[in-house]
Amino acid sequence: MPGGRPPKGDQQRHPELEELADWFTQAVEGAGYQSLNAVVRADLATRNVVYGISNATRLYAIRQVKAYAVALGRDPAEVEPIWTRAKEAMDRAADAARTAHAPKLTSWSELPLPSLSLKTLLEAQARAVERLPYDMLGVEEPPLSMVYVRQRVRTPRTISPGTAEHHAGEPRDEPNAGADSLRVEARLPVQDALARHEHLLITGEPGAGKSTLTSHLAWTLARIWLRQETSASAPVSEPVVPVRVAAHTLVGEAASWSKTLDRAVRRSMGASLIADPAPWLFQGRVNGARWLILLDGLDEITDYDARKAVVKSIAQYARTSGDYRFVITSRPLPEAELAPLRTATLGEYALDLFGAEELREFADKWFHAQFEDPHPAQAAADRFRKDTDDSRLRELVRNPLLATIAAVSATVSPHRPLPTNRVSLYESFLDRLLIQGTSDDRTGPSALRRRLHDDPDRLALHLWLGRHKRAVLRVLGRHRLETDGPLLVAAANWVRKNAPMSLDGLPGWRDDLPDFLRGTGLLVSEENGFRFLHHSFAEYFAAEAYAADMPTDFPDFESWFWRAAQDDDQTLAVFVLCLWAKREECDPDLLADRLHSGAAGGHHRPLVAGLLLAEGVQFGEQHCHRLIERLTYIARCTWNATAREAAFDALGSLGHIPGVAERLKDIAEQVHLAGADRLLAIRALSRFRPAAVSEELLRDVLGGIHNWLDKAAEVAVTLGPWAMEAVGDRAREVLGHPAESPSVAGAAAEALARLDLAEDVDRLARTALADHTLRSDTVRQLTESWLTTAPHGTTDQVAASIVALILERPAFDMFSYVAAGEVLVKFGEIAAAVQLARKLLASYPVWPKPLDWAAETLIKAQGQEALAEIKDTFAHCSADSGHYPWVASQLSAALAKLDAAEDAVAWARKALGQPGWYLGYADDPAEAWLAAEGPSAAEAVMRATDRGRRVLSHDRSSVAQALFDAGARDEADEIAELALRTPNAYYRENYERAVRIIVKTRGVAAGEDLLEIWRSTPALGVNSHWLWAVTSALPDCKQERDRLLPVLSELGRALVALPSADRPAVMAGLRTLLEVEGTDAVPLAVHTATQQTWLSWDHTRELAAECAALGRRDAAMHLWRHMLEQAEALDGLYFTLLYDMQAADATRDAATWTRELLEKGGLRPARATRFRRLLAWIEAEEQELGT
Repeated sequence: MPGGRPPKGDQQRHPELEELADWFTQAVEGAGYQSLNAVVRADLATRNVVYGISNATRLYAIRQVKAYAVALGRDPAEVEPIWTRAKEAMDRAADAARTAHAPKLTSWSELPLPSLSLKTLLEAQARAVERLPYDMLGVEEPPLSMVYVRQRVRTPRTISPGTAEHHAGEPRDEPNAGADSLRVEARLPVQDALARHEHLLITGEPGAGKSTLTSHLAWTLARIWLRQETSASAPVSEPVVPVRVAAHTLVGEAASWSKTLDRAVRRSMGASLIADPAPWLFQGRVNGARWLILLDGLDEITDYDARKAVVKSIAQYARTSGDYRFVITSRPLPEAELAPLRTATLGEYALDLFGAEELREFADKWFHAQFEDPHPAQAAADRFRKDTDDSRLRELVRNPLLATIAAVSATVSPHRPLPTNRVSLYESFLDRLLIQGTSDDRTGPSALRRRLHDDPDRLALHLWLGRHKRAVLRVLGRHRLETDGPLLVAAANWVRKNAPMSLDGLPGWRDDLPDFLRGTGLLVSEENGFRFLHHSFAEYFAAEAYAADMPTDFPDFESWFWRAAQDDDQTLAVFVLCLWAKREECDPDLLADRLHSGAAGGHHRPLVAGLLLAEGVQFGEQHCHRLIERLTYIARCTWNATAREAAFDALGSLGHIPGVAERLKDIAEQVHLAGADRLLAIRALSRFRPAAVSEELLRDVLGGIHNWLDKAAEVAVTLGPWAMEAVGDRAREVLGHPAESPSVAGAAAEALARLDLAEDVDRLARTALADHTLRSDTVRQLTESWLTTAPHGTTDQVAASIVALILERPAFDMFSYVAAGEVLVKFGEIAAAVQLARKLLASYPVWPKPLDWAAETLIKAQGQEALAEIKDTFAHCSADSGHYPWVASQLSAALAKLDAAEDAVAWARKALGQPGWYLGYADDPAEAWLAAEGPSAAEAVMRATDRGRRVLSHDRSSVAQALFDAGARDEADEIAELALRTPNAYYRENYERAVRIIVKTRGVAAGEDLLEIWRSTPALGVNSHWLWAVTSALPDCKQERDRLLPVLSELGRALVALPSADRPAVMAGLRTLLEVEGTDAVPLAVHTATQQTWLSWDHTRELAAECAALGRRDAAMHLWRHMLEQAEALDGLYFTLLYDMQAADATRDAATWTRELLEKGGLRPARATRFRRLLAWIEAEEQELGT
């Protein structure tokens, strides 16, 4: 540009700022200025600013850059993403430079004395361990070091590959051969998990101890730095500096990471800090050590967009060997939300609940802290263990929070029986806490009267507040769940509105509220206000408020039922339903009636009823009997594995109800039932019957167990040594049988691993992994079992053995490479996984999943050093060499992460710029482009694809997904709707993907919108793909489920009636209707099965079984008789029908019908022979059973 000025010799030109410099130069030219000096002369900016931006030597604040954009006639929004990319690049460069030059602390033995600013932070964490308000409960506060039980985590069950997203000509990932097969769960101390992975994501149910875990880690590490503990107690081998923050405190205006972290620390620790941290403290390593950021309660960020932003920010800094390590805790969240965190350096674990050993250790520590004399302490601990062995409490006290609440109750009222359900535990605990006069602090009535004796108005206000603690907490509980606003403000607003006296003449009354809130013992201070000590306390008080306001006829019951049926909102909903039922003027049987008579929700209705009964809701005897019968039919009949297991678990929680034990024992003893069902019955029975009873039943059932060996091992572990030995013997027996399928090796390995039979697993895995005929699913099971049982300190050796065996497999068995590699990454063996990734890349794989996994693994493990290998693979995988475009797309996306975004964008522009009416495989270059440039590329992608119209119909939803993943929600929504209005998409999965995007962008309104699309686009009925996809994906919307029911009902019925629908589509529609409409869908199911005779034998069997499970035995009998009378079947198929009828206690009906058919005559000889065989089998079994 004429008049430009080269940078001075002492000014460094930053490559990270080149894009911003180019934009500025173009803006200057576009504004009509002939030179940079002309801009200076026009007084739009100073000389230093103009040349600092144009020469890429300075990065100015975003507000300044936006102001210059306006002055140059440009939209300020245009420059924001460019500035953001420049800022992030500069931050990364600064981090790298600082890390390269800063001394690194590598050993606890070299620990320096902390700086003054760091010492202040550590002292706050050594003091600020959150605890229950023991002093207000009348129990001794047990020191954390005395009662802390070492927590364990377990690896989450591996999800086998399901239906893969794929393109024309691309195979799906291997199907999950054993849909019901379960994955072994490695159980290990948190210290071992920290040794395996740089970063951890730990999930757990409410009260599982997530906050306790992060508190203890912070407390222990802080004390080591302060020389109050020796480094021998360090939970991590690397010297790290702890900083514990509540996840919600990271939410706020965008700022640098160090400023965001500084703000979060001040918000989280509040008054615990003697002084604010130094501004520079969080910019990188401190005293040579990395930060261990303990991020507590990710799920408590209630706003979806805010939580997504926090996840994205964490992902940016959770790098290999970076300055920050992360331990993140959360209740379970949707898989897609956590995707940005999943890297080769992140380990995912679930926080384990107390087992028998941990509960014993907790009880001993707790009661020895309460008594000086060890004898009464041990007696109290023994009594507590005996009391909690009650079948109704045994499972509850596995939850650490509930175990602590039960221990408080046992300490305060040792002669009273312990509450026997979760709601009663919370109720008794909180009632005692809120009793007036239990606190000796300055907020107690006596202390208030002494302190405020000369200020009667303030005293009256405080005494009134003391009498209304529960009312205030109810308001704050609702406020916490419904908004993100400050609790202190909500409390002040409620007090102003409800106080019996005028507050206008009472100066300073607001200043007294913090002491009052702290005095409840349930709220803790933060810099900007207060939060509940535990999220479940907020849920309980909110539930009290909802239940108290609910009329006695419970008009909103269906809405609360659906919330109780969903895991993510279940705690609150169950509290509401139970507390409503406890009100004297309310009738608990109203809940039972609604759950029984209502149809919507299918099996969820009795399962929720069982949950309420277990929580102490007092149903009448008739309702209890009917519910137990319904749960029994679900357990015995349904083909829905999830519902079946839930029904058995519900029965296991109801062992105190007469008749339940007998029903479960009867199921376990029936040899004609499936081994899996009998095993589930034994597991349920073991929760409240002596181990000897279950051991005897397990002995009988083991002979029929194959793929469920893992579940058998789980039951055996709870029963004791004999059962464990028996299951181990059965696993070896199965492996030694020559007729067994090789795939059974996976199930056997999982069982042996659960039994901790390391030598057996090692022997089996070495042999089985050498068999190249095994499918990837079995390879995954074997790999995981082997690593799970590896002795401490030997996982690297086991990993090396696994890699050696996998590398011997042909490279085209790429899914086995991925299966083993993913497990290696999960166990922290990144170097071993890289060897498999390299082999895949060197073989130039042609399918997306192996390619994506290999590239991601290499990048996460080696960073920029992986660039050469990725580029080499890219060079050999062009379309010219016969590869599909998605291969180049995956590699381009990988290059974008390695500072090679220009190559990725250039390829994407070329691919999307090809002439023609339509763009084939447009989703691949769009994905690469967006991966390189982020949401700022969204509009360019929209223009290149003519807003999706040039994209082939079956690729549109993939383009929408790429846009959504990049953060361009509006553009994603636009193309997703276009995809949904396009008839005859090639794959059903394409429509499903579009539906899920619409659900995420529009929420519950997506239901009505989809219904409008169906009604206004008749051509969508050309095949069943659209209706099947919508009815499958729409239930992902968890909001206002009752609003979605009419939509799902109409579309499900349309699918069943659709002339173009094939058998699987019709069955998918019927399954949806049975789930949504329950018994209301039974007539349609019966009509379809009896009139549309082209439904398969197994389809009709499934419908009959579901009718029986729904309590419509009459409909099931009609279908079974129809199959006997009308259907031609081989002997084996008739026997499968008989098994179904036996599960529903209809064996005698089968015998009667068979005799009638034979006596009636007219059967073809072959069919008559089959019926005589069937009758003989029934009669023989009846005689054997003595019926």
